[in-house]
Amino acid sequence: MLDFANKIIEDDMIEKQLMKEFKNKTYVKQDNDENVAKFKKIFNYYIKYEFREEILDKIVKNFLDDGEIFKNLYMSEEQLKQMHSAQMIIGSHTVDHFVLSKLSEEEQGYQIHSSFKFLENLLGNLQIKCFCYPYGGFHTFNQFTEKFLSDFGCVFSFNVESRNISLHDLQNRPQALPRYDCNEFNFGKANLG
Repeated sequence: MLDFANKIIEDDMIEKQLMKEFKNKTYVKQDNDENVAKFKKIFNYYIKYEFREEILDKIVKNFLDDGEIFKNLYMSEEQLKQMHSAQMIIGSHTVDHFVLSKLSEEEQGYQIHSSFKFLENLLGNLQIKCFCYPYGGFHTFNQFTEKFLSDFGCVFSFNVESRNISLHDLQNRPQALPRYDCNEFNFGKANLG
């Protein structure tokens, strides 16, 4: 997949300045093989978002089946409803899974507001609004993001920072609570196999 992606991605589709900015901040704690790490960095950080879906669609068409991806990897609306009915807290994660720090304030507001609106339309009133930053890490959001979430009524948000939550975190920075990356757990790693 990486070779195919490299053939169809043109130079002007990549944000080269971000390659330096994010190179040593992304996927440093994950034990990905080299190709998985490169693929994830390209599509999650380096590619301009205006091209990302078009390129991913071509990759899926050549290597995967859209229906199988959604069936096997994502929760359905019915599953979300069942979890909500079982009194589980369902949090937001944006609409398009973009790195928020790459977006304008207006775009960040849209991503956050629209994702909560989707959940409320599906599940009804959310008793607790919580959020998890796509990709996580302090480099993926900024002060505006935290303030917007607080002003929007979000009680807490999760960042990827491999440690337990402390009382200090809850009292002083509830919009950047630490959480462990799923890739740190057995069977949580991404692979191409």
